[in-house]
Amino acid sequence: MLLDWTQTRDSGVTDTGGKAFNLARLAAYGFAVPDGRVLPACHYRAWLNAGKPALATWPALQTLAASLPDDWLTRPLAVRSSALAEDGEQASFAGIHRSVLGVVGEPALLAAIEQVYHSVESPQARAYRGRFDIPDDAVAMAVLIMPLLDADCAGVAFSCNPATGRRDQMLIQATFGLGETLVSGQCDPDEALLDMPQWQAMRVAGYRIGDKQRSSRMNASGGLKQSHAANLERVLNDAALVQLAGLCRDVAEALDDTRPCFDIEWLQQDGQFWIVQARPVTRLGEVISAALASQGGFWSNGNSRDVAPYVMSPMDWSLCRGLIDSMLTRYLDLSGSPRLAGAERARLLHGRLYLHLSLMQWECHDSLGVDTAIFNQLAGGVQPEIRVSAPGWRQKWRHIGRVTRLLLRTASLRRNADTLYRQALARAGAWRQLDLTSLGAAGLADLLQQWQTTLLHGEEGLQALQAGAGGNLSFLLQLLARYAPGQEYGLINGLLADNPLSFTATQNMRLLSLARLAGSDSRIVQWLTDPARDTQDWVQRWPQHTPFGAAFAAYLADYGHRAVYESDTRQPRWREAPGYLFDAIVGLLAVDEALLASRRQAQSATAFATASRLLPWYWRPMLRSLVQKCARDLGQRELARSGIFSYLEPCRLALLHIGQRWQAEGMLCTADDVFYLTLREVMQVLRGERRPGLAAMVADRRRQRAAWEASPLPDVVHYGASRTESPIPTAVSGDVLQGLPVASGTARGRVRRVLTPDDGIRLQRGEILLAPSTDPAWTPLFLRAGGLIMESGGYLSHGAIVAREFGVPAVVNLPGVLALLQDGDEVEVCGSSGQVRRLATAAPSVERERTDG
Repeated sequence: MLLDWTQTRDSGVTDTGGKAFNLARLAAYGFAVPDGRVLPACHYRAWLNAGKPALATWPALQTLAASLPDDWLTRPLAVRSSALAEDGEQASFAGIHRSVLGVVGEPALLAAIEQVYHSVESPQARAYRGRFDIPDDAVAMAVLIMPLLDADCAGVAFSCNPATGRRDQMLIQATFGLGETLVSGQCDPDEALLDMPQWQAMRVAGYRIGDKQRSSRMNASGGLKQSHAANLERVLNDAALVQLAGLCRDVAEALDDTRPCFDIEWLQQDGQFWIVQARPVTRLGEVISAALASQGGFWSNGNSRDVAPYVMSPMDWSLCRGLIDSMLTRYLDLSGSPRLAGAERARLLHGRLYLHLSLMQWECHDSLGVDTAIFNQLAGGVQPEIRVSAPGWRQKWRHIGRVTRLLLRTASLRRNADTLYRQALARAGAWRQLDLTSLGAAGLADLLQQWQTTLLHGEEGLQALQAGAGGNLSFLLQLLARYAPGQEYGLINGLLADNPLSFTATQNMRLLSLARLAGSDSRIVQWLTDPARDTQDWVQRWPQHTPFGAAFAAYLADYGHRAVYESDTRQPRWREAPGYLFDAIVGLLAVDEALLASRRQAQSATAFATASRLLPWYWRPMLRSLVQKCARDLGQRELARSGIFSYLEPCRLALLHIGQRWQAEGMLCTADDVFYLTLREVMQVLRGERRPGLAAMVADRRRQRAAWEASPLPDVVHYGASRTESPIPTAVSGDVLQGLPVASGTARGRVRRVLTPDDGIRLQRGEILLAPSTDPAWTPLFLRAGGLIMESGGYLSHGAIVAREFGVPAVVNLPGVLALLQDGDEVEVCGSSGQVRRLATAAPSVERERTDG
């Protein structure tokens, strides 16, 4: 009849309610939660069907007492509601349903349960359901029964700031005795605000002492003892606050590592903190500029899908969260522009990475005068443009000053880009060579701490180069738009086509050289094309004294830290698993490098001639220099990305080593379970600060991620006043689609839908590559493709940069195009106008081949 915590977690939220289910999860994860029993909602439904009888005479609950531990009927209990519609992200029902404290004995227990049942029909419950359009029949009541602890103090902790929406602050309310007077609004509690900077120690930012005129204590004979005297003493000192805040932060992240915003009820007894309730904070606002408050804002994954198109693991998000925000605000710091305190620019929504592009549009416009339309095109995505006012002369001068400051401060970084990159690779390489077996738990924790600090604070130069590639490019786009309106993207694609290759393009040309070397030896070709080849055996087959073996070893020395979807630490690096590279070499065996070069040169010559004709005479001498700076910036963006992600290789190796240790000790089921913990959780365990229960938490996180993977999300998520629907690709006329042109030229060919880089082996030479998004691991496919169509992506996306350098006509930012075009469709891709024209649909045999394959 009554479920214990293990049975409650196994039953799920649909029969036990959010309150009981969350406590059961926390108990399984090893947090300090009092023992509890749950009367599932099926009994409430049976009670309704029986006509709501008095529970003291209802036979269905006569055996309830036998389900309780022996001493529970002689000690005070807390009987709390756990309705199925309660404690969710949209509606909390906080204080709406009844809780009864200090219940002693079986008759009082049955009476308390009946009160909880009847609270579903209270006027306040009906009004609350009506406000949120929750039908009456959607509410069923489970009941939570727990021993009532005699608290020295208690309160509520919000693992965010509910008043401002800031996720980097925590609000804690505290009072003496039980928290009943606080949650019922009968006392003025102490209130503390704590700052929680990412990857930094918490600190108490403010403390207000409440008068706490009423307090409640446990009465051993039943009910509560009330006192009515003002108490102006401080409830918790700073040390206790930091301890409690750390516990509540861990609770919130354990329950939802992607949205750790929870309302947590806690109490302290004899120095021990206990968690007695945890529910999501509902209707949490956003930190946004005052200028945007009236129009609302939005989160978009149009740009972030280029980096992380998958549901991110807890480890990846804990690693990248602070890094992404640091990169996206580096230009503000360098230009002397103010930051909006507490604002987030990256967030996971149902496990996928979104960027706060409405805020970022505003920051670029307000700080540097960047046109919002150009910002959108550079970023990619289908989000709207925010409404902005034309800047006055004072603001224009401020923009000029900040842009000048930014250029001066980044100049030295650009001059030293190669040095910064080599230093990063050297540090990462030194960590990769460490003997991890010689390190104890504390040594491994220190290693991860060093790595974390270096990544966030030691590579600010690479961060600036990675995020700062759009300055000169946006200026050139605005210049071309003024004198060649409607042609600016086509022109700039050609202007950038024939410049020194970026880091990623050079990396691909090295692969092409390997393909030429392999093609000169029939034995290597035979091995490469053998479906049963053992890629881990390449060193024995092609040792370094052979030309191919030496060249491939040199390639791994330079690029072995990279991987398919390299921002995902779960993915093996090419040094670990070189099979993808061998497949790429096979696909490049017949590529004509001279043809690529001539195509780039022709596009560049045509674009320079056109631009020189359209621009005023005084801009023409500076055109080539400006184009070279744009190409340099884009190339250094690729260089910086490789340098930053080189740190993921030693981190991955260390985490796998830790996972293998913990698997052997029985703490985890598999070694790669470690990627379903956050970095802080791993370091807490290594330092002896973490509770048991890791395997249970990992299992729940794996299930949640699998559900998110199966549930597609919109490209844009709006909030506030703005409720504009996200646009979908519409035909200009018939079978013509309009996207963003990112690489010049026109190509005709058959469509080949490729959903992952590993699937790229199906791409035949000259076919039109249709992909959801691309990261650097996709770009070797560009050397075989006749043209490129991407569902998402912007002008600064990695695919766009490399496509321009290879002279491959490319159109991006066509959401939904994967559903509109099929394998074998004949299309024309125009990288100057951004149009994709379907010329013919696939023949039935081609479609069958696609489906069967």
